[in-house]
Amino acid sequence: MEELPAELDHAAAIYDNAGAVHKRATKLLLSKFSEDDKLSGGSSGGSGTSAVKLPKLTLPKFSGDVTKFQEFYDQFSATIEKSELPTVSKFTYLKNLLEGEAKSSIEGLTLTEANYKTACKLLQDRFGRKELIIFSHIQSLLSLEGQGSNDLAKLKGIQDQVLVHVHSLESLGIDGNTYVMFLSP
Repeated sequence: MEELPAELDHAAAIYDNAGAVHKRATKLLLSKFSEDDKLSGGSSGGSGTSAVKLPKLTLPKFSGDVTKFQEFYDQFSATIEKSELPTVSKFTYLKNLLEGEAKSSIEGLTLTEANYKTACKLLQDRFGRKELIIFSHIQSLLSLEGQGSNDLAKLKGIQDQVLVHVHSLESLGIDGNTYVMFLSP
């Protein structure tokens, strides 16, 4: 019986120590979530105790297909351009995401702050012009093959391609009445 108070004091000390360790672990986890939020540009949902772990986002590469430029640039802008990264880092990301014709269009620019803005403008002027994108979609529609085909899978593929180009034209503010005269032959 004499040992009971000593055991209770020892148990209380262990309990207090466990509480302190739990408190430090919680604080470390919350600061880790806060750091992740700052890096990802999101928030952990207010309470700070639960966060959604999103999969790593992979940005697409752009090689010069004008029909894909706006999608590429919007994703790049949302993830990199609007981040708090230094401008030279943004330029590094941009250069690494370009291939082929797009990469060669800014090849001679060195990694500087001023050249980043120049590179973005060059890409917009060369690949982001609305009339060029519209022309490219119409050319793609005109060059679709499969006329007279009885293969159902091939016809569904053609239908999918037509819908992609039609939806893209509509998103550019071009309705069917505008380009139907080019497609009628």
